[in-house]
Amino acid sequence: LTSLGQLGGRRGRSTDDRFKEAIVSACTRLAARREGALIVLEGKTPLAETIASGIPVQARTLSAELLETIFSPKTPLHDGAVVLRGERLVAASCILPVETEGTGETHLGTRHRAAMGLSARVPDALAIVVSEETGQISVAREGHMHRDLLTGQLEEWLDRFQGQTVRQGRATWQQFPSNLASWLRGASLSTTLWNLVMAIAL
Repeated sequence: LTSLGQLGGRRGRSTDDRFKEAIVSACTRLAARREGALIVLEGKTPLAETIASGIPVQARTLSAELLETIFSPKTPLHDGAVVLRGERLVAASCILPVETEGTGETHLGTRHRAAMGLSARVPDALAIVVSEETGQISVAREGHMHRDLLTGQLEEWLDRFQGQTVRQGRATWQQFPSNLASWLRGASLSTTLWNLVMAIAL
């Protein structure tokens, strides 16, 4: 599976474009064949528990072929979800929380309910579902299901998600100087108090 993840990747395209193209191409072809899929993109909130529930893959480069192989009905991994961290596929056959009682979406199938459950618990994650019954592509985000997406609409969701991830990364680095300054001030105060205590003791 890892070697399949290294296929593709023509020169001249950005990594983000290849990543998006791999997901869109795989979903489109899986939908055409009515083969179900559940793809989770990790946001700022770590999905360590979800990843631990699955099978490690650690594919360095994502490809449509890898996703299609995993979700082929002939493979033992196809029933669970795959988790993407950054631009890497880190685990397959992952188990997601199925909780949709409070969303009014209890009539949905297992994959859709799992995507809804995860997106309700982890609002900054993005879950993509391909229905094996209808061939429709849907996205679950912040506890809401957006169904029957066209290829262009799926691309827009991925663009928004990638933009959010970039903004969150920048915000973290922007906060670093102030966090470092706070830590240094705290360390300086602790040192001063310790010196005072030692002076009194002497």
